[in-house]
Amino acid sequence: MGAAYSQDLRDRVLAACDRGMTTKEVAAVFTVSPAWVRRVKQRRREHGELSPRPLGGRRRWKIDRERLAEL
Repeated sequence: MGAAYSQDLRDRVLAACDRGMTTKEVAAVFTVSPAWVRRVKQRRREHGELSPRPLGGRRRWKIDRERLAEL
């Protein structure tokens, strides 16, 4: 998995969207996927956040062996 896109790119993409450019136009100008542009817009709309979500791997759950034995 690669690194998250920079905050500067996110800001420029959203500014272009705010100026009235379509999602496909913005994606072509900034060489990103239309799906990513939609997700950035959605994240701002629903959560008010512009920063990327933390990157991370799979969560490892600790097994409670006593509880497992009870079951």
